[in-house]
Amino acid sequence: MARTFPGRFHAQVGLPPKVYARIAKFHGFVEELKGRATADWSALALDWGYYDQAHLIRDFHAFSGATPAEFLRTRWPDGGSVVVG
Repeated sequence: MARTFPGRFHAQVGLPPKVYARIAKFHGFVEELKGRATADWSALALDWGYYDQAHLIRDFHAFSGATPAEFLRTRWPDGGSVVVG
């Protein structure tokens, strides 16, 4: 049995704590984008705890397969669905 928090967390959740935190941050960021047509990416990156805009874009692309700007352009009018090209 794992003795450290990361080991116990991974055993219970199925992900390391850092990966879980990245996913939670990504989810919150996507929620923030709902209802937006445009965004100030560098300001949002700082607001959400990313080092810079490039860090935000890398993380966003890793989880969604698109950049944040591509995501905004490809959403359905309901604001939640995504069009896959």
